[in-house]
Amino acid sequence: MLELEVVPEKSLGCEQWEFILGKCMHFSQSVSIIQSQVGVIRGVQVLYSDTNPLDVDLVINLPHDGIRLIFDPVVQRLKIIEIYNMKLVKLKYCGLPFNSPEVLPSIEQIEHSFGATHPGVYDSDKQVFVLNFRGLSFYFPIDSKFHPGYAHGLGSLQFPNGTSPLVAKTAIYVGNILAGGSGEEHGSKTPPPPLPLVCYHNNLYLEKADIIRDKARTRGLRLHLFTEGSSGTRALLEPKKRCLTKEVLFGDTCEDVLSALGAPSRVFYKAEDKMRIHSPHAHKRDKTRRSDFFYNYFTLGLDILFNAKTQCIKKFVLHTNYPGHYNFNMYHRCEFSLTLPPENNSTESGKLIDAGGAAGTFVDIALFPLDTLKTRLQSAQGFLKTGGFTGLYKGIGPVVVGSAPTAALFFLTYEEIKTIVKPRISINYYTPLHMGAAAISEMVACLLRVPVEVMKQRRQALVHDKKSFDLKLLYRGYWSTVLRDMPFSIIQFPLWEYFKRSYRSYIEREIYPVESAICGAIAGGVSAAATTPLDVVKTRIMLSNRTLLSSELKILNILHGVYLEKGFHGLFAGFGPRVMWITLGGFIFFGVYEETKVLAHLIFPMLK
Repeated sequence: MLELEVVPEKSLGCEQWEFILGKCMHFSQSVSIIQSQVGVIRGVQVLYSDTNPLDVDLVINLPHDGIRLIFDPVVQRLKIIEIYNMKLVKLKYCGLPFNSPEVLPSIEQIEHSFGATHPGVYDSDKQVFVLNFRGLSFYFPIDSKFHPGYAHGLGSLQFPNGTSPLVAKTAIYVGNILAGGSGEEHGSKTPPPPLPLVCYHNNLYLEKADIIRDKARTRGLRLHLFTEGSSGTRALLEPKKRCLTKEVLFGDTCEDVLSALGAPSRVFYKAEDKMRIHSPHAHKRDKTRRSDFFYNYFTLGLDILFNAKTQCIKKFVLHTNYPGHYNFNMYHRCEFSLTLPPENNSTESGKLIDAGGAAGTFVDIALFPLDTLKTRLQSAQGFLKTGGFTGLYKGIGPVVVGSAPTAALFFLTYEEIKTIVKPRISINYYTPLHMGAAAISEMVACLLRVPVEVMKQRRQALVHDKKSFDLKLLYRGYWSTVLRDMPFSIIQFPLWEYFKRSYRSYIEREIYPVESAICGAIAGGVSAAATTPLDVVKTRIMLSNRTLLSSELKILNILHGVYLEKGFHGLFAGFGPRVMWITLGGFIFFGVYEETKVLAHLIFPMLK
């Protein structure tokens, strides 16, 4: 049977060890004590909630000793010590026993050992009186029939045969009275005590961590730390808590981190077996090859991964010390916060319209001469008869007016579909999602694109229309445009997303707008090459005589006619200018699109 000393508002223990409220690393220190008492403390149980770990207390139960240690679920520090079976343990106060087989914890014995206090509080539902001292409560089971006579403290009550009730449970905590009163639920309402200065041992501890985000990417961490300091007047005699704020950012060197946080608890080299990260030899470096390495800060709940070549930060690992996890109890809990932008579809849609419109207009105007050359090469009248290399900016008027709305409408539809569907599907279905979103977006965008294309291409090819454009002519070639643009986008956008995702995974950071632009250029070039025959059909339909019937403008008929007229080479007329135009255009388009989104965050920070 354990013989333990009770210290109100502080601890329960003996000469060899003690459980202290708020002790160092909450849970780990208590576990270390229990591990050091193998054979003395037996049958240990750890209780926690799988479904609600941050709202339900962590508990270490010692059923053979009748002791329960209750820890705050968030900071995971010891906040209440309960002795719930007084018959299994001997208790002393100031060296004198008040609970043992020889000394029973009666009302008289408690008042003799601890002195007078406020009258007890009676709980009629549980039929228990609670006698509260500062940092200490005793629970007496008393039948309700004695309650009416209760007036001058428990000692004034008269019990049959001269026997008074014995303490059924004792609780040690910080403060005057347990939150929640005498109920069993008091544990969850009691705040954790502050970490005692005596437990700092010159270690650095984490109050909280803020994730720093700049523009649309993560820059690093802002750590709010505390450690043991000293007062300016009596440095050796009056230690005090000292608070610090440090920032560690992606790209910082080992020296920067050591300067900000000090030496790590351990250094682990990534080339080794991951399951040996906390083994005794994990710090030994594999000298046969260079490898990335971690700085392990156990008291901060933080690992920092450095690139082997650059010696700069490439990843942060924040440990929540989640109960049931394989590394539970190895780290302090890292209490971090990530501020997310408010969900505001209208402002986000506005940014997409601005970005898509700016990108589309810039590309169409900058590369318009290449588009004119491509159109004239694909024309049935021939390159020279439609103007050759002269008047390369003919037809730019409709483009200036219609390019921005068309591109904005496409990207607005594309991004909105992704935003709605992505949270509801697995990552394995992202490629079909991108294909479907691109196809639907093209059909919507073609409602604006086709009239612009008809007016533009007829002017590029010097087709003179004596009559004004009617609705039927303006939408001539709608389905051929859709048939061209849907395969184009189905190839281009999944390729763009795939290249970005693969490159991001390779470099282990967010990609920059210029890198996204390169991915877009490659994807655009591949898509342009594959869909050139469909573009030839679309051009022929839009440039056709307005007197031709729709039955004469069927896609398969025109494909067959071009093949008979000019062979396989004719199906790829304008291949060079088209691929060059869309490759360069893809670089500019996606670069301007990504950069415009970033600028929108800077110019309109309230939209974040």
